[in-house]
Amino acid sequence: MEEVGGVNAPVAARILFDSAIKEVEVQRDQVAAEKEGLRKEVIALKDALMEEKKMSGIVVGQLQDAIIKSKETVSIAEVAQRLAESKEQNCQIDLTRLEAEIKSLQQSLVDAQGKATNAQADARREAADREMSLRSALEASREAAHAKTAFADSQAAKAVEEANRKTAAAELIASNFQQDAQVRAPSMPQRNGEAPSKTFKVARGSGVGAGGLGAALNAKGIPMFGGPLFSPWEARSHQQLAQEEAEVARKQLNKAQ
Repeated sequence: MEEVGGVNAPVAARILFDSAIKEVEVQRDQVAAEKEGLRKEVIALKDALMEEKKMSGIVVGQLQDAIIKSKETVSIAEVAQRLAESKEQNCQIDLTRLEAEIKSLQQSLVDAQGKATNAQADARREAADREMSLRSALEASREAAHAKTAFADSQAAKAVEEANRKTAAAELIASNFQQDAQVRAPSMPQRNGEAPSKTFKVARGSGVGAGGLGAALNAKGIPMFGGPLFSPWEARSHQQLAQEEAEVARKQLNKAQ
């Protein structure tokens, strides 16, 4: 038998065979290990696939629900959009109407302002005319009042002067009658203690006492009473009446002033 490297062939072959078998066994173990690993991986992959499928089903369900909700949301959004478009159209109509009303109100305001301006101008003119009329009436009233006052003053002064003249005349007549009555009293008849009833005629120029009554009255600028007969008591009555007239005239003069 041939020797190989100092070893005979059968032994070498046996060694090679054993070596080959060991290598095969090692490879088989490796393959088995790899197969087991692959089997575990396949199982894991199957489990993962099932889990993924399960999760995918859940996700698909969620997606389907989301799609349904999205469709509902889209439908609601479409309805809302249609409502918004309808509201927009209504708002546009209202806006157009309001713009027309605003223009009308602005025109009315302009017209009202013009009328107010004209009315103010008319009112100012009327007020000026009324003021002028009132001033004229006031001036006329003042002039009339001044004229009436002047006339009343003149009349009152004349009345006072006339009353003073009458008072002076009555006092003078009464004084002369009293003096004459004192002179004639003893010769005048009396009845039951009555005062003398004899009257005396007073005529212009026929004086009683020194100088004459007519001359005394003419000297004072007092006209004589021509013709009537006066008793001393009638003279006193005329004197009192003249004094009352003089007092009334003085009061009228004071009131007029």
